[in-house]
Amino acid sequence: MPSESAGADATASPSSPSPSPILRDETSAAGLALIRLVDGIAQVFVIDADGSARQVTGLGEHASLPAVRPFWSPDRTQIAFRPRALGAGMDPQLWLVNADGSEQRPIADLGESIGWSPDSTRLLFQDSVFTTDNTGEPPAMWLVEVATGEVTMLGRGNVPAWLPDGLSISYFPIAGILPDNTQPLVVDPLSGGEPHEIARAEGAWWSPDGSALLLLQDDGLYLAKTDGSNARHLVDGYSPVWSPDGLRVAYAYDVTADALPIIGVVDRDGQVLWSGEIGGDPSWSPDGTMLAVEVGYPETSIQILDAASGRLLWELEGEDPAW
Repeated sequence: MPSESAGADATASPSSPSPSPILRDETSAAGLALIRLVDGIAQVFVIDADGSARQVTGLGEHASLPAVRPFWSPDRTQIAFRPRALGAGMDPQLWLVNADGSEQRPIADLGESIGWSPDSTRLLFQDSVFTTDNTGEPPAMWLVEVATGEVTMLGRGNVPAWLPDGLSISYFPIAGILPDNTQPLVVDPLSGGEPHEIARAEGAWWSPDGSALLLLQDDGLYLAKTDGSNARHLVDGYSPVWSPDGLRVAYAYDVTADALPIIGVVDRDGQVLWSGEIGGDPSWSPDGTMLAVEVGYPETSIQILDAASGRLLWELEGEDPAW
């Protein structure tokens, strides 16, 4: 939902020269997972501490399997990813690989809104568009045990997400969008208890520290308590990504003429720390000092930004950044 009030920031040109990097080399991207091509096939790489890029998928017998959208487990021992979808009617899967590139294996049918449990033992997701297109059924939510591969259907719902305590999930029921463009946000205790509505919004994101909830409304992002109460307007934006400490939020608020997202960072008091940089899919470094973003013009690349200022630290080949 791009804002129309971004002012001069909305005129940022993707053809403008990028500022010179202010760090020595690509070691600033250490620990970043990303996608690069190997013999024309997309694969997951990880940037090591020395700045080198190490391939972790597509090794050995899996060389012909493409990989996109890596998701680190919270304990950073495994990466979930999915094959590049080629069309309806396929039976793509959700895959896992160890951080060292060993034991690449399918874990479940491919889903959307993939999320790791806080203890790295389970994955939560909903049916992919390929599944629902083929069956005509509303999307279902699923839970898979990483150690055993056991898959459990949790019910029908959209955009399931873990609460930070790992004991409950939230989702939007299959009930349609209300006249004000919002949907009921439901919290469901997995160990028992009745699901209950806590808010109405267009989207919802839990802070990593479990102390707050971001809600998307027509006029931007609202910060609320975890029970949905005391919501206050935070910033005119959308697609938020919490910093690891839960004190800042990267967000998009407009797009360029070439449909490239324009992003900024705001603190919990609503103070915009910086804005006007171009980049999609922002991903925070584990220590919260940097942001990796995908830039699609003139060629797709990943930029590492200083999270405090938005300044460019380094640019490297790849897409789908995940820290």
